Amino acid sequence: MSDLYQNTNGEDVYAASEEGLQVTSHAQQRLYSSKGWVRFMSVLGFISFAGMVFGTIAATRMIGNIGGFGIFSVLLMLAMTIVIFMLSLRLAKFANAIGRMELTRDRYAFEAAMAEQMKFWRLMGILTMIWLVLASIGLISGLVA
Repeated sequence: MSDLYQNTNGEDVYAASEEGLQVTSHAQQRLYSSKGWVRFMSVLGFISFAGMVFGTIAATRMIGNIGGFGIFSVLLMLAMTIVIFMLSLRLAKFANAIGRMELTRDRYAFEAAMAEQMKFWRLMGILTMIWLVLASIGLISGLVA
């Protein structure tokens, strides 16, 4: 609690470091209020993950009827299933970190919440770059053929 003090405007301020960033109580409230939406999106992701697992299992049973393209489709579904799970897990960890920050109100909880958010966006950026490369390869191969 020693990291919480009031600034000259009378707002509660959260110091992330002695000489660095200061987070006002208004900004903290904004972060706390986003927790529900972050949790909602992670739950939707986990539900999508469960659906993808069942879809992948069903597709695996049909591989014999479809042939070589079926194996590719199942591998693609498996990769998408893993990605959905990883993104949902990152969002769930971010929501949990916001909750811990709301309870403890110390700068270490704030830093942990920001670290979890950074991990989500880093993963999303890496996946976006992979998608861009694959889409470019598909576009170029389609133009060449």
